[in-house]
Parts: sequence; structure tokens; C-alpha cells
Amino acid sequence: MSALNIQGTSSYQMQLQSYSSKINELRKKDDSSSISLASSLKQQYTSVQSNLASVVSSNNAYVINKINEKKLLDNYIYNKKAQKEQIASSSFEASV
Repeated sequence: MSALNIQGTSSYQMQLQSYSSKINELRKKDDSSSISLASSLKQQYTSVQSNLASVVSSNNAYVINKINEKKLLDNYIYNKKAQKEQIASSSFEASV
């Protein structure tokens, strides 16, 4: 995980591309061992695809959480500034 807590997806995508190429090559051959190996690789492909979907989902949730945290912080800062302005204007009015 990086400093932003977001995992990369490129290694998963590269694995999927590699599996896909190997599976396609094996399916072109017409022997049972190649077909069996292609089937096995397809299971691994599906597993990597599932892991990739999980990482993407986790990354999306993290980004949404950070956006919400920023909105809360922005609202807090805005409210604090409004309070200070209100106090300053109230103090000015009281002293007049």
C-alpha cells in the first residue's frame, strides 16, 4: 500500500493479460493436455480477476471515504470561520 493507502492494479492486469494469451494459445492446440492446462489457467485467471475486482472496490471505498472526510473538514473550517465572524461582529455591536 502506498502513502495514500491505494493498491495498484497494474500487476493484476498484467497477470490477466498473460493468462489470457496462454489460454488462447493452448485452446488452439487440439490435444487433451493443452485443453486441461487451459482449463486450469482459466481458474487462475478467474481468481486474479476476483482479486483485481476486490482491490478496485477497496480503492473506490477508500477514495470515497477520503472525499467525505475532506467535506467534513471543510464544513468544520467554514463553521469555525462563521463563528469567529459572528463573535467579532457581536463584540463590535456591543461596544458601540
